[in-house]
Parts: sequence; C-alpha cells; structure tokens
Amino acid sequence: MKKYGRYICGVLTIAALLGTNASGPVPVAWAAEQSGQDALRQDGQTGGEAREPDGGQNVGAGRLDRISQGLKSCIMLGAGYSVAALFISIFLGRPLATLFLDVSELAVIDNVRFMLIMNTVFFFPLALVNIIRFLIQGMGFPTFAILAGVFEMLARGLAGFLLVPLLGFTGVTLGSPIAWIFADAFLIPAYFHVRRTLEAKLAEGTVV
Repeated sequence: MKKYGRYICGVLTIAALLGTNASGPVPVAWAAEQSGQDALRQDGQTGGEAREPDGGQNVGAGRLDRISQGLKSCIMLGAGYSVAALFISIFLGRPLATLFLDVSELAVIDNVRFMLIMNTVFFFPLALVNIIRFLIQGMGFPTFAILAGVFEMLARGLAGFLLVPLLGFTGVTLGSPIAWIFADAFLIPAYFHVRRTLEAKLAEGTVV
C-alpha cells in the first residue's frame, strides 16, 4: 500500500480544501464519485500491474523487443477501455451514483456524473501512468516509479490550492486528470531513458 501514499496525500489536500471552500452537496458528490471511479478503473489498474513481472522477465531474458510489443498491446487495450469507461460514465453515470446515494439527492447525483465524465475523459493518460510506471518498476528502476508518484502528489496539491478556490467543484474534478498528465510527462521520457540504458547494458553484457 505504500506506493499509493502520494495519491492519499493529494486526496487529503483536496478533501481539506473542500471542507473550507465548498459547501452543500459538493463534498458528498466528490466522495461518491471516488467510489464510482474506483470501480470503473479497476480493470485498467490490474492491467498495469501485470506489466511489472512481464518487464522483469523480459529484461532478464534480454528481450527488450517483447517489452515494446507488450507495451503497444497494453496501450491499445488501455485506449479501448478508456473509451468504454467514458461511455459508461455518460450513459450510466446517474445509475452508478445511486449505488452510493439516495435517488432524491438530485444535485449530488448530477455532480457525481459530471465528475465521472471529467475523469473518464482522461482515463487514457491514467492507463499510461499505470502501464508505464509498473513496467519501469519491473525493468529494475523503482526510483522512477516513486518519482512519478511525487509528480502526481504535487499536481494534486496544486489543484487543491489553486483550482479549488478559483473553480470550486470543477477544480476538484480536474485534480486527478492533472495529476495523471504530470506523471505521464515524467514517465514517458523516463521509459525511453530506461530502455536506452538497458540496451547499452545488454550490448556490454552487463545485464543479469
């Protein structure tokens, strides 16, 4: 659970600011949406975690080409799942919200649906975060995975301190997407750096 500490820190920042800058149905909607979003993204999270042992096995076998093939396949699957999750949020967002809320709380349900849509629009960047972070970790560079988490935490903190006071609930909905984009901005170049490093080591015969 330690690897999700940066997510918790960022969420707590936004939650604290919700308590001081938001009122009415907003905090309840945010909490309910997190439950719905967690349900929608479980498949993508599992797919990302599967890349970790795959990356380690193929580095050990000296088959970086297999890593590239697997990465491309996972990205395609992530894109397809992101589109599916977006359609579910658009057409089933309200029914999903009623799993956690009373049907009479119309304002809260509308906020939950809005936040689900805003987050699932950015599920592809989230898929990249999960896929590349676990892959890099499996390839033997766990520090990069940790640093990606730091970028996420910083982005959530910035969203909490800057966007929530300015935009209210819309600022809350942008917290996770901005965090995912920040993490991708670090992880994508990091992956190519890791790959070049391993290619050099393979050429020297120093990869065990």
